[in-house]
Amino acid sequence: MTDSSNRRAPWGQLVDPTLLSPSNEQLEPREDYEDLHLQLNQAESLESQQSRFIDCFIELGRSIDWHGSRSRFRNCTIKIGRIGSLDLTGTVMNMTSIEDCRIGFANFAGCEAQDVLFRNCTFDALDLTGAKFKRVWFENCTVEDLDLRDFEGNSVDFSGLDFAKVQGLQNLRNSKINETQLMQIASGLAMLAGIKVD
Repeated sequence: MTDSSNRRAPWGQLVDPTLLSPSNEQLEPREDYEDLHLQLNQAESLESQQSRFIDCFIELGRSIDWHGSRSRFRNCTIKIGRIGSLDLTGTVMNMTSIEDCRIGFANFAGCEAQDVLFRNCTFDALDLTGAKFKRVWFENCTVEDLDLRDFEGNSVDFSGLDFAKVQGLQNLRNSKINETQLMQIASGLAMLAGIKVD
């Protein structure tokens, strides 16, 4: 049973799965899902491109991949145990949390996100190329390879994202990082500014 107690985000209360209709139906492309607690324990591959999710709690135990490009998520929670690749390119997200995930390659290229929380997520690679994030938070997350090329952020809190490698450092402007992260990227920032460090 999912513990729905004290589930809050910076913008307010997260969707409560106990108030939703339970469902274990397989996701399909170009469908509307509303007021559902989708429980997908294990699936080889998920296809939900161009679908719309409103007031949904999506639980996925394990999958090889999930193709959900150009979909819309509003007031949703996505919990993925372990997945090889997650394709959410070109999606629109609002008041949505992504939690407790272990993802090989997560592709959010071209995604437009506002009031979104990543919590307890581990990524091998996280692609935010061309994404537009406003009021997005990372809490207790790690990533090996973070791609921020052409990324646009406004009030994005990366301080809870432990990263090893970053592409597109200049696009961290208007975002928040912590002191440890600053030390990690100091040499890259100096190079961008044309500063020689002896």
